[in-house]
Amino acid sequence: MKKNQKSLIAIFLGLATAGIADLVTSYPAPKQETIKQRPPPEGVFESEEAHVETIKNTMGSVEYVVEELIIREKKEEVKSSRSTPRSQTYISFEELSKYRVPKNKVPKGWEDPFNAGNPLYHIAPILQKTPDVRVAPNFKLKEFAITGGEVLDYLRLNPEVVKKIQELRNILETPIQVTSAYRPVWRQQELVNGDDGEATQGRAAKRSQHATGNAVDLYVPGMSSTNLKQKIIETFGENTGIGVYTGTNIVHVDVRGHKSRW
Repeated sequence: MKKNQKSLIAIFLGLATAGIADLVTSYPAPKQETIKQRPPPEGVFESEEAHVETIKNTMGSVEYVVEELIIREKKEEVKSSRSTPRSQTYISFEELSKYRVPKNKVPKGWEDPFNAGNPLYHIAPILQKTPDVRVAPNFKLKEFAITGGEVLDYLRLNPEVVKKIQELRNILETPIQVTSAYRPVWRQQELVNGDDGEATQGRAAKRSQHATGNAVDLYVPGMSSTNLKQKIIETFGENTGIGVYTGTNIVHVDVRGHKSRW
């Protein structure tokens, strides 16, 4: 009897459990209201982490831009230094000496008729690289090598001439035109023969201080030859050769070492 009672109790408990399960399953669960996540408005970050990350990215971009600007600025400085106007480039007589032509290799027609000691420089390579190179603040190297409207490949030039002509320029505080400076022997002969229309036509000396690099012919716009001559005497000194080309305001001056006037 006890055995039968236990069996009945087990059956009853089984049925009861099944009924409760069915009841729970069939009874609708209470509806839960779902809250939708609204997207953040523009300019508002979804989270603090995202905000920080965005700032990092932005700062990284700024740093990159700044670095690029610095690099670009340095490049511009280098470019600027390389593209400095050639007119601001100077060459000293010490540097010119590197282009000195040995006496035994001086071409015919380029000799020094007075043996004054001014070397012959091969300036063509210099002017090819730097056409406007200067030998003084206001004077270019090629100004002393122009004759007959052409720039010579060779040049003789006394440093004292350059020094004094710059002093004269500083005193006058106005531009000075070098109408003629170095004239090689062959060119001087052309002038003696009257083969050119320069101021010296037919009146050039056979042996000129121009051929030795000691002389320059100067012209100052707006200044008479008389006034210019006086200023030249005051600047270059008495032991010089100074003369005026007739009918012009062009004045010749050379540093021959003794006085001569005409």
